[in-house]
Amino acid sequence: MLLDVNNVYVNSQNHGFNPREFIDAIPDEKIAYLHIAGHTWYEEDQMIIDTHGKKVVHPVWELL
Repeated sequence: MLLDVNNVYVNSQNHGFNPREFIDAIPDEKIAYLHIAGHTWYEEDQMIIDTHGKKVVHPVWELL
């Protein structure tokens, strides 16, 4: 599996779950590749979108 770490982070923020627990629940042998990217915060909608349009934020680096 390709694990998109930024996507996990974005979804955790939008849907209120712990991204570390989510990643820790995936068996290591299932992960073949890790991917990170930036995201954009849309204040008017109170949500984050995985846009690849910004720098990778510190919490995503920590999850990686």
